[in-house]
Amino acid sequence: MPQVFISGSRSLARLPEAFCQSIDRICEQGFGVLVGDSERGVDALTLDYLRSWRGMPYPGVCVFTVRTHPRVAVDPAWAVEVVAGEPGATGRALQTVKDRAMGERADWGLAYFNPIEVNRFGNLQVSSGTLRNAVQLLLAGRPVKLFYTYEGEARAAGLSTIEDLEGVVEAYRAERLGDEERAAVLANATARDRAAGKDAAQVKYEKIASKLQALICDERKRRTVQATLDLG
Repeated sequence: MPQVFISGSRSLARLPEAFCQSIDRICEQGFGVLVGDSERGVDALTLDYLRSWRGMPYPGVCVFTVRTHPRVAVDPAWAVEVVAGEPGATGRALQTVKDRAMGERADWGLAYFNPIEVNRFGNLQVSSGTLRNAVQLLLAGRPVKLFYTYEGEARAAGLSTIEDLEGVVEAYRAERLGDEERAAVLANATARDRAAGKDAAQVKYEKIASKLQALICDERKRRTVQATLDLG
């Protein structure tokens, strides 16, 4: 049975209708769903949706966690997989191990990328987890259906290659930002960005593009190391 890794940004407050329709098609075909146990964002929203899919829980769900028990409510019909992290790993590094386990199991991915937000420290933060998941799947030759926020609305793209993902990110260079987002981006711009006269869309694009390239580089290195170990 094909397995679909559903992931996305923790900042998302609700699932767009088109994203729910993609989940519907997954369920209608009887595919397995692999999802994390975050109590916020896409993980929690997806599990809520699947918990009452057409009046009853969708049975083909496996919830991944790095804890003894998931952080979210799990229906009795669902499977739970506890992922052991690297010794000493904590926080984001531990969650990345969990995401990687789902990516290795999946045949394709469904993700929602809410690209950038102001974090609790008041700094701009790229939703790197969603990008990392997409990069992992694409470099492994597995397609990703990516939903993403652009000019305040949800868009979707079918991705088969890293170049497809780079194309989505490239579009942010010309995005028209709302007043609130523009102010937040410029407030977090570096002195160098301000001295160069960059507008908010350029600052936002460069942060996303820089993060994407770093993730691609890291994943390619990881795959090279793993291939060497496998040969050894």
